[in-house]
Amino acid sequence: AIGNQYNFQTDSDTEVILAAYDVYGMKFLSHLRGMFAFSLFDKQSGNVLIARDRFGIKPFYYRKLADQFLFASEIKSLINFSSANEEVNELKAYEFLANMQLDTDEQTMFKGVYQLLPATYAWVNKNAVMQAPVSYWDFPEPGNMTFDKNAKDELIDIFDKTISIHLRSDVPVGCFVSGGIDSSSVACF
Repeated sequence: AIGNQYNFQTDSDTEVILAAYDVYGMKFLSHLRGMFAFSLFDKQSGNVLIARDRFGIKPFYYRKLADQFLFASEIKSLINFSSANEEVNELKAYEFLANMQLDTDEQTMFKGVYQLLPATYAWVNKNAVMQAPVSYWDFPEPGNMTFDKNAKDELIDIFDKTISIHLRSDVPVGCFVSGGIDSSSVACF
């Protein structure tokens, strides 16, 4: 549908993010499917939008140092700067060692290094100040859904469309199979 409203200039799948933002404004996040973490510079406002996929599959870490806002997909890219005094976040270390908890909130094992939570976005202004993150999606409320004879066909149709969408890429794709029903189903489709 977006191809009817936007004239694509490349074959890159990342151009879809720019096109969706151009066409839908901030509602574009609800149109994105799959795994992503990105930043987008809005030339008109001079601000940077940062966003992460609904389930947090792709990581997005950030840090504020003096007048800089730094971000990366790995923590190791954000530590050991000469101006930074690296310290262990003792609470997170305890939660991990005692309760095997990791990635339960925005904090990481390093003080001052945070992660953008799944299904959230935030704006970072010209002065490297990040506004409060905003959640753009949440799990639907569980209900008392009854399954009729069409449920099987509906599941197969949705699953097939989802796999097809995820196979769209400007690079070769592959499939890792663990032998479980979920990865085997993905491979079969």
